Amino acid sequence: MGETVTPFTLDPSNVTHFFNTTENGTTSTLGKGVGWIPRIPPMSVVSFTLGVIGNILVICVLFRTKKRHRWGVFYRFVIALAFTDLFGIITTTPVVFAVFSGKLRLWESVPLCHYMAFMMIFAGLATVLLVGAMALDRYFAIIHPFKYNTIDRYTIVNCSIFGILSFSVLIAVLPVFGLGENVVHFPTSWCFFNFFGHEVEDQIYGYFYSVLGLFTIFVTAILNCRVIIGIIYGRRSTARRGSITNKKSRSRKDIFITVFLVAIFLVFAICWAPFMIRLIINQSRTVKRNNKADLNALILASWNQVLDPWVYLLFRHEMLKRFVHLVEKSRGGSALRRLVSLTGSFRSTSSGSEMTQNTESRQVQIDSCVGEEMSSKNGRKTETTDVSDERMIQDKVSISDEV
Repeated sequence: MGETVTPFTLDPSNVTHFFNTTENGTTSTLGKGVGWIPRIPPMSVVSFTLGVIGNILVICVLFRTKKRHRWGVFYRFVIALAFTDLFGIITTTPVVFAVFSGKLRLWESVPLCHYMAFMMIFAGLATVLLVGAMALDRYFAIIHPFKYNTIDRYTIVNCSIFGILSFSVLIAVLPVFGLGENVVHFPTSWCFFNFFGHEVEDQIYGYFYSVLGLFTIFVTAILNCRVIIGIIYGRRSTARRGSITNKKSRSRKDIFITVFLVAIFLVFAICWAPFMIRLIINQSRTVKRNNKADLNALILASWNQVLDPWVYLLFRHEMLKRFVHLVEKSRGGSALRRLVSLTGSFRSTSSGSEMTQNTESRQVQIDSCVGEEMSSKNGRKTETTDVSDERMIQDKVSISDEV
């Protein structure tokens, strides 16, 4: 298991040749040797358990609170991401378990390797595109709210999710039909497209997949930064102006969604960027092949499906409100309290609305008193002017009579 294995094309005629030859030309036995004990890596069991439990919890929480969020655009993206991550975990990890336990051999089953490669390509690409679509939705909702509120958002988000899943299926199935090829990778426990291929089709497919992933990460980072700047400077269009309490509640919602989106983007970028970079390096052949680095990058990418649901569970609106409440009660939390108050974050709605209503009522009283004083002064000035005019007219009449 310590030797590196060259990826091979899934052709029954050359399976024996590729798997009996290592990179330096020596032969190696990949079957069960003396003293070899099938063992599933404990870390794979932990990641599988956390991923399944986390995504199921997110789905249950979303359905339990559907009366509150009413399946808004953002929550439709979240539920699609949860189902995609759960689907990717339960369709690929059992195959890995079977391979490590010695019950399956991917190089002996062409359909099984195609199946695993398809599922991994589909789930990975769909996750990347869904996170990018969520960032794009928040960009239009916060930076261009007038346009965002005038379009049919729900039809667009449904079509977007369907389009992302369909596009991911199309890209994942291309190696099966000849554009690229699916091969077994070190340590013979997973199948993916051949990112070491010399054929033009292999290179086109490999560059397309990796560049698309890195481009999505880059655009998502720009959109998130633009949203954060927009929230800090409070740039809202007139479509979102209303009562102060209504604006505060909308601001809290925007900040909650943005905090979650930034957190899930950081997890997504940290997990996926190294794997995409490894794909480009292997395609360009600028660095010597490192199968262990490829495997570590794949393991890190697979953790994205595990961490996504827990990011949502930890950064939910209720959890953030509890966290801020604890900080406000604790000593030494003045700096964070000032930060929270400056961003208009997640303080309790009741206290904020009461202070706002008191301020508004006082301002209205002051304005009414000033208005009454001004009107009374104007009335007095008008009466004085009328009296003086009447006196001047009477004087003129008396003078004319005397003349």
